[in-house]
Amino acid sequence: MSLLDEDFIHPTDKALTEKILQIKPLADWLENASELDEVCAYFYSASLPQIVEETLIEMMKRACRSFEVPATVLYRTRTFEYDVLCAGFNNPVIILPAVLLDRNDCDILQGRLYSAAAAIAAQHPKFEFLLWAFENIQGLPVINSAAKAVLYEWKRAKVYTLDRAFFLATGDLELTLKNIFYGIVPFEWLKNFHFNSDDNTFLEQLERYFRNENPAQILGKVCGFFMDYAWLPTRYDEIKKFSEQRRAMQ
Repeated sequence: MSLLDEDFIHPTDKALTEKILQIKPLADWLENASELDEVCAYFYSASLPQIVEETLIEMMKRACRSFEVPATVLYRTRTFEYDVLCAGFNNPVIILPAVLLDRNDCDILQGRLYSAAAAIAAQHPKFEFLLWAFENIQGLPVINSAAKAVLYEWKRAKVYTLDRAFFLATGDLELTLKNIFYGIVPFEWLKNFHFNSDDNTFLEQLERYFRNENPAQILGKVCGFFMDYAWLPTRYDEIKKFSEQRRAMQ
């Protein structure tokens, strides 16, 4: 199954990618940065343990086949974040957080590997690397604040593409909606969330969530969820609209 012919890249992601490539200093840097591939490969191999478990490697290969990208190397990292990351430039690798692996939620993990493969197909790692380089490496060409704003806007918009890829590859809207909250909402609360069309109580449950304790307590206990809250409904709405559009076309 190939998903390259599906409309998995979100229009906002496409538009901002084109806008970035029209900014000459950014386009020039992207064209000449491939020489950093060897540096990246050394950095990841020296600093992160490589994953050799056959089950995980097969899950990665399945995801890469679906989006027609070459199988890559898996690394494990210790972080409090649950996101699966792609890193590198022309030869990206996939980095899996130990907290996600420890939960052993195979459906979510496979879905996030699908999203990672889709990110490689959409060339997200190149733009992620560009953004990282301008934030961390001295001596790079100076770009104006407008160009930086486009990069940060793209960084948020790319998540719509990852959500679409997750949905198209799994064919499971409920799992896709759950994935938006996974690792952000505390798991003891997430298990009580419902995402099916007959009992979709997302907004009601969010209201109840904020009534449980005062804002200061919530901020102290689940700061990540509090900060991401404003972004969740947008992602949620975007993927629901996408699924409805596809259903109407069938």
